[in-house]
Amino acid sequence: YWVAKPSVAALGPWVGPNLPSVLAALGLYWAVFRFARRHWDQRVGLWSALVLSSSLLMVGLGRMMMTDGLLALCLSLAAFTFYESVCGR
Repeated sequence: YWVAKPSVAALGPWVGPNLPSVLAALGLYWAVFRFARRHWDQRVGLWSALVLSSSLLMVGLGRMMMTDGLLALCLSLAAFTFYESVCGR
């Protein structure tokens, strides 16, 4: 909720509370796309992001003022970084 506080102060009570969750969901879609594109190809990256964005859980996380979206983004980035460090690609 510490991330939502500045956006509520800047954008008001209608847009502000949901903005961090929306940005975290978009960041996760982008990270999945980039990871899949790097390790396979453009088509796999697009399909990976599309499948993730069609998940009801991700749609819900992207629309609610919850910290789970940021947690999912950070854990995914950590897992992608760990994979990159182990595989050396």
